[in-house]
Amino acid sequence: MALVLADTSLADSKFPEYADGDTVIETSVQTYHLHSNVLRENSKVLARFLVEERGASLGPKAKKLGVVTRYKLVLNSSGNEEAKLQQLQVNSMGQSKSTLGCFGIENGTVRPPILRHWDNLLRAFYHQPLQLEGDGLANVLKDTIDILNLADKYRASSAVAPHVGMALLNVGKVLFKAISADPVNWSVIGKRARSKIIVKEAIIHLVGKWESYTDWERGDLLPQIREVCERKHLEFTIYKKALDMRMLGHYSPTMVKKKEEDPGRVMYANDVFSWIALNVFRHWFSQMVAEDRTWRAEDGGFSVYKKIHQGGDAYLNRPMLEGFHAFFPMSPRAQGVLRNHLIVLKNEMQKFVEPLLANNTQVELKEGEWFKHLVSTKVDEEDLAWLNENGDLVHDSEKSASSNGSEAGRLTPSASTPTTPGTSTLAMIESGIALTTQPHVLQNITNLDSFDGQKSSRVDCAIPRKRTYDAVRDCTEQNGNQPKRH
Repeated sequence: MALVLADTSLADSKFPEYADGDTVIETSVQTYHLHSNVLRENSKVLARFLVEERGASLGPKAKKLGVVTRYKLVLNSSGNEEAKLQQLQVNSMGQSKSTLGCFGIENGTVRPPILRHWDNLLRAFYHQPLQLEGDGLANVLKDTIDILNLADKYRASSAVAPHVGMALLNVGKVLFKAISADPVNWSVIGKRARSKIIVKEAIIHLVGKWESYTDWERGDLLPQIREVCERKHLEFTIYKKALDMRMLGHYSPTMVKKKEEDPGRVMYANDVFSWIALNVFRHWFSQMVAEDRTWRAEDGGFSVYKKIHQGGDAYLNRPMLEGFHAFFPMSPRAQGVLRNHLIVLKNEMQKFVEPLLANNTQVELKEGEWFKHLVSTKVDEEDLAWLNENGDLVHDSEKSASSNGSEAGRLTPSASTPTTPGTSTLAMIESGIALTTQPHVLQNITNLDSFDGQKSSRVDCAIPRKRTYDAVRDCTEQNGNQPKRH
């Protein structure tokens, strides 16, 4: 908020004592000489105190002596309790009688918190840095919440909140790690502090943890934040569903044949280990999907997608393959060839999950360090359109109509090249997802106990859920497009 200041170019004229300040605010430990126009503009409650009719009419003698005081406000309190603001009558000489109660503060005693909060409130009006108690996040957070409560009471939130948000951000990386641990409450604090950075950070973690929250916990979110989270979660879910299908429909380029090559039995026989490796991967990943360990998991599929991203021995390693070879014995040499083909396939799969494992938070993670949920959600400025440039809430009628018309599938990756969220689902499908248009029949296949290190008594599913295919097929048919087949 722009401040209208009087002439503050006089010598030694600075906060909290401006030589031309026409308003005196007195506490037991500090006297402020400030400007009534600044106070009125920044606080609607103070504006009711500082109306022209209540200001003193200074006489010629007072003006000749350079007296400028027309208003006087006094903060009375018994210590840590809420301070009571009183207005005293100022005479034509700019003088008044003080009825200020004493806090009983001795030399060297820390001033009561309520006076610190008032000092920071007034500092914010003049764009001065806030002075918070202590360096730890807990102390800073307590002070900032108390300041926000005081600002709300005096209807000064628009002027004070941005400074509070900046004070929180000055805490640094400790703040962002705290947000990752409790994004629900921090989303509320970020909104109160009008901090887009804090709100954005909280939303990224909320979307990543969405499946782990109960409806009751989601109900604690502010309506504006919950709407963004639900929309982002829907987009993210479609992204992951399509990605699961894309990986299950992937073929290594060396396996694909052209009609002009006139492929025969020998040519396909040369790729037998590639086909076995592909079948082993699809078996494993189909189990992950069927057991709700990808997009429906509490971690949003993080643990499975991370394994695919890591490749190597993170999954389908030698001990896991022993279960396969128990039913399909091979010579040691053949087993080595199969592992080599699996490595090639794993390397190809890594590119698909790279966008999912991106880190869009403010926390700089070390090599090999991860959150326990996905943090690749992208939150743009338009997603926070309910906050205007000054951080004030925008009326519902002023919201952009585009917020209700976002594409559900705009987070879906391309089939040929992994992208960041922004590519439509159909673009991926049209690039050639195999086995997506027909609701395949679930097949009973041999259960490989070692594949996931635990036994499962139920029938394994060779493909993702039928409803996923139906949804994609219906979406494709409505748009007049048919997916290509390999």
